[in-house]
Amino acid sequence: ETHYKKAIELEPRYIVAYHDLGVYFKESGRIDEAITYFEKTYQLTKDQDTHINIIAINLGNTYIIKALDLKLDDQPYQKLFEKGTGLLKEALNFAKKNKEDLTQMEIINMLADSYYLFGSPKAALEWLNKVAGLKFKADVLEVTKELNKFYYLKGYCWYRIEQYADAITAFQRIDEDNARFWIKLSKTQTYFKRRNYAQAQNYAQEALQIDSEDKEAKVLKLLSQAMQLWQAEDFAKAKDLAEEARQLCSGKESYTLLAQCQNTLTKIYLYRNELESSFKCLNTALLILLDIREDINLFDNIKNMLKIIEEQKEKVIEKL
Repeated sequence: ETHYKKAIELEPRYIVAYHDLGVYFKESGRIDEAITYFEKTYQLTKDQDTHINIIAINLGNTYIIKALDLKLDDQPYQKLFEKGTGLLKEALNFAKKNKEDLTQMEIINMLADSYYLFGSPKAALEWLNKVAGLKFKADVLEVTKELNKFYYLKGYCWYRIEQYADAITAFQRIDEDNARFWIKLSKTQTYFKRRNYAQAQNYAQEALQIDSEDKEAKVLKLLSQAMQLWQAEDFAKAKDLAEEARQLCSGKESYTLLAQCQNTLTKIYLYRNELESSFKCLNTALLILLDIREDINLFDNIKNMLKIIEEQKEKVIEKL
């Protein structure tokens, strides 16, 4: 850091020094300083072809990292996100013009990852579909690495919009334990949605054999067990397991899972004729999903169940 800053004092237009300081600060987690040096590098090279692609990519990615930090802190982030993705799109156009297919794929993966992280899996899939037609003449290992990223992203996006068969197809293209884990998790969700809770529990257990600490697999296993007990009308034990699953869900990254727990608890309370508790659980789930704007199928399911509970409450009032 000291040497590069000294070099800039001696030569204020020393592009390499600005860029390398930006990389150093980015890798050190000093994002604001990284942005300052990448912006300076970008300004010094924006009228040149030399270095422009890597600089636009680095500055764009750094803006997105900063935007994600702001999003997690519930602060306005949209402008930075738009600036970041705008620079990546600029870099993509440059790569297209120069017929750099591998670089195009790298940037498409970055854009898809950005949209996925910011809660837009469908927009991410639209970007991933642009990979079709690219031809790779680069190092086989580099191509394999980017293809794996591509299939992981496709799998994650399909998973998040509940297209589990498509998710499984994507993950099957990758020969890694992590991909096999996601195949098991996708099958867990598939059988859970089909109300085949015994099969869902089996696949959750298989997923946990690959990654014993995964929160989502743990929660889905507990919910599958709870719903089997619910089917057997052992509502007290079912409630205990669903509550245990809910306790595992902390932080915004677990909001969709938490909504799933609330939905499961609602069914249990409803069959125990605890209408007030059912209503509270579903209201909480609805507020969670409104906050994260995710999982539309679950959102619709919860709205329908709220109507059922309201109807049940009216019947109870009539009887009284």
